[in-house]
Amino acid sequence: MLPVLLALLPFYIFLRSSAPPIAGRPPVEVLEERRVAGYDAAVLAADDATALSAWLAEHGYAQRPDLTEWLQPYVDAHHVITAFKIAGGDTRRVGTAPVRMSFATERPFFPYREPADQRRGGPAPERRLVVHVVAPQRMQGRIGESLPWKATVVYASPRSDLGTLLEGALPKGALPASAWLTTVVDSATPRPGTDDLFFSPSAQQDRLVPDPLEVEIRTSIPLPVDLLLGLAGFGFWMRRRSRRRRGSPA
Repeated sequence: MLPVLLALLPFYIFLRSSAPPIAGRPPVEVLEERRVAGYDAAVLAADDATALSAWLAEHGYAQRPDLTEWLQPYVDAHHVITAFKIAGGDTRRVGTAPVRMSFATERPFFPYREPADQRRGGPAPERRLVVHVVAPQRMQGRIGESLPWKATVVYASPRSDLGTLLEGALPKGALPASAWLTTVVDSATPRPGTDDLFFSPSAQQDRLVPDPLEVEIRTSIPLPVDLLLGLAGFGFWMRRRSRRRRGSPA
């Protein structure tokens, strides 16, 4: 299996892995529930999108008809789904953090599909999605089977420090010494999220490393006004004294 890490901000529902249907299993099976990074997370297996939507609504997760339609392809594929909601408790204090999830897959993918109502209506707010893909070579993404992903590759190069950077996220020895990091930025608004992103080796295997950024740092040292006046007066006095000495007889 190809190790891959997809880094992203907290996502409402994230596909963790796939599982075959089990005879006699209830419409929605709760595999695990836990609190992580300020979220209440539920790991769910379901064979019916309507039943899954009802479970989410009953347990305080956002739900609407377009979300049920969005869930259908993942339920049909028997994916295990993790649902997130902001943890309950003191409503005066809310603190969340990014969630990192790693999984093994024969075909690396990113859950790019979005509900249809996010592509309808007026102008959508600007969004910026950054996807980092770690693999044995430079990778490229496609939406579904054939639709090009019109995103910008901003970095593509082998990194010798990936094992250290990803320590704990992947099993030891999963990454080859020459593993590549490919970073892609998607600024599409709205996104063409009609299917998921699937990654494969890129036809271009040249490196892309941006030029270093030059940062100018200016430091200001505040001085009291009376000190500045004192220094100016002292300098004036020293100058007059020097002139008097030069004008005095030998």
